[in-house]
Amino acid sequence: MKKILLITDAGVGKKGWYHVGDEAVFWSLYQRIISDTPDAQITIFARSNVNKKITGAITIDSAPFFDNKTNFVFSKIVPFFKIRPLRFIILLLFPQYKNMFLKIKSTDYIVVSGGGNLNSHFRDFIFNRFIIVLFAQILNKKIYFAPQTIGPLFYKKDFYYIKYIAKNATFLQVRDDSSLDMVKLFNCLTTIGC
Repeated sequence: MKKILLITDAGVGKKGWYHVGDEAVFWSLYQRIISDTPDAQITIFARSNVNKKITGAITIDSAPFFDNKTNFVFSKIVPFFKIRPLRFIILLLFPQYKNMFLKIKSTDYIVVSGGGNLNSHFRDFIFNRFIIVLFAQILNKKIYFAPQTIGPLFYKKDFYYIKYIAKNATFLQVRDDSSLDMVKLFNCLTTIGC
């Protein structure tokens, strides 16, 4: 039985906001997964409990994947460590990242349900996705992004994170031509769809 970890921005945010587009992307992707792999065990991490019936999946609270205060602090530190294992060791000292690492370790595939959050308007999400990809790479797990808007990027660090994500994801689907143009700047070997 395949174990799939599905990370999505679906559900209601902390301030009560709700993004119809992210929700629609999530449900479309979820239906496709259960259609293609009906025997899969799917674990879902969302902003909050999704409000429709989930069949054959486990819905789990958003922690540790959406603690953006911690992400913000570490986004200021991690790029300055050049040795990848050092980043890894430091992050595992903190419960949020240790839990995230263990969840990724216990799954076969990671799927990140898209949203317009890989841009400098939502910098905490960029770092969040960067760490997920970093852990997936360390653990030799396949990770899929579908679909995703990339940019605009106003800061050098944001560009660094996005480039790392694009180069190390198994598959990266973008949902517009401007995002595709951005990814092409990275010269990555990742399979890209639009």
